[in-house]
Amino acid sequence: MKTQSLHYFQVYAVKDRINFSHLPDYFDQNPTVDALEVQSVLPTASDLHDLIQDVTILVARDLCAYLPAFARFVPLTVEHIQHCHSKEMSKPSEVVPLGVMLKDENKLDEMVDALLLLHDYVPTVTTKECMEVADESNEVFEVEVDHFHHVQLGGDQLTKARSLGAQQIRANSETKREQLRGLVPVIEDWHTRVILMSVIWKRLYKDSSSQEGGTLYQLKNLINHTNLPTKPKNNVNATEDFLTVVRIGHVIAAAIEHFHLDGMNDEHFPEEELPHGFNSMSTCEKQNAFHRMVKKFVKSYVNFDVVGPATSDVESASFTISDVDDTTPEPAPHDGVREYACEVLSLTLLEHNFHDATREGDGNRVLRVWKFLLLIFKAAGNHNYAIEAFTLLVQYYFLLPPRLSQQLIWSRFVNTHSQPGCNIPCDLHLEHLNRTVKTAVQNLCANVTPNAITRIGKVLGPIMKVCTKFDSYSNVGQHSSAHLEKSFQKDLQHIVNELNTRSKVFAKNQRRKHHSFKNLSGSIIKNNTYSKLQEWMIMHWKKITYH
Repeated sequence: MKTQSLHYFQVYAVKDRINFSHLPDYFDQNPTVDALEVQSVLPTASDLHDLIQDVTILVARDLCAYLPAFARFVPLTVEHIQHCHSKEMSKPSEVVPLGVMLKDENKLDEMVDALLLLHDYVPTVTTKECMEVADESNEVFEVEVDHFHHVQLGGDQLTKARSLGAQQIRANSETKREQLRGLVPVIEDWHTRVILMSVIWKRLYKDSSSQEGGTLYQLKNLINHTNLPTKPKNNVNATEDFLTVVRIGHVIAAAIEHFHLDGMNDEHFPEEELPHGFNSMSTCEKQNAFHRMVKKFVKSYVNFDVVGPATSDVESASFTISDVDDTTPEPAPHDGVREYACEVLSLTLLEHNFHDATREGDGNRVLRVWKFLLLIFKAAGNHNYAIEAFTLLVQYYFLLPPRLSQQLIWSRFVNTHSQPGCNIPCDLHLEHLNRTVKTAVQNLCANVTPNAITRIGKVLGPIMKVCTKFDSYSNVGQHSSAHLEKSFQKDLQHIVNELNTRSKVFAKNQRRKHHSFKNLSGSIIKNNTYSKLQEWMIMHWKKITYH
């Protein structure tokens, strides 16, 4: 029997947990090139400072969780990074599945039909207005005009591109509804995070480096992660598990080197590393002093750059964390092994910060990460997502009215657990719904019909509530693909031993390199130049505003 491939379109609605309805909702109809302020889209020194603050808190958690020497500082760690809407983002989301549309988004005509169906959910007020004909007759006609309470339509890069394509093909229709003007396609975060993992893979993961200690491929073989895919999108959970243990391993290895600890199990923290009078400080003062100490450690090993206008080369305009001191040190011998380890640490911490920001529902922090993703995707040659990063930023800063710009950064998350730190990106929640529908369809066996799939889509919401209640009453825990703690600790110990004892990747002033990564030098962001970025952004700004 021949297998049949079905491509349908599932949609759900989620209610805003933050009310922005009081904000203006009108568009600037004629944005010009002059309206684009390039430096507003790129990360600034202030963004860099805030990113370091966020990463410092995350690193402090890892140090206190896995190094006995830091156990005394556990009460000083920050469990949840607070933001202006933390209270609202701790509440459960109201999610309403809208069913499965028997439309294939890969076909433009069916994508148009799907958006026309979705447009029925856009709140619309129709008014009658007088329009004068621009000719000698000066005849006046009464026409109906639609006014929308615009609704954002989220998805991955392909879904957003197809939605824009459907709008463009309907641009000459008579009414705004037929032009699909009430829908605003936007990019979501989970698929973007997977692309960031792919960038890390492309830059730092090569099978030719199996004998080069401290490389991702060598570490993968060391801890025997046989389920790790060649492309992250083929097994996202396995990739996420691996990057987590690698990130924490690098944090611990760097801390052992920086604080002169006697291995991972050392329980003594060197008192000379603490500020004078630390033990007599108040709890708040201790917390600030502890995070200042961790921040200094982070700056020594992590490289994030920003790119700004300069009269000379890019490097003179780049602001690097490791170069923030007033004194200019003597140039050290090129150490390719240490630079590789610092790049692993930098990119995995950025990915972790992205993940933590979505868990907390922190729209401002997610937006800040997107600024750095713009530079990373552009430097890595991932043009589609570089354009999406640029589009999202100009939507927020220039194109969208105040209500929609706030919704763009704060309505990107779904919380189904009624607890802080339990938000997930909207597109990941859709993946969960798709998995539920696919399971139900598979159970139909030979009874799969379009009508049966439609019925499953209509009852999806009640089915999920029943299953959740049943599992709760039956004490059935949710399946997790994460490593067991015992296995994780074993893998972590192997990685730290490799990084610290055998390869000594964070040791300084040694002339060495990984032959598989001999061209790697510093942060990936340094591959950008301001002049080329400005030219590229202006070109795509014209395309965005034209459409």
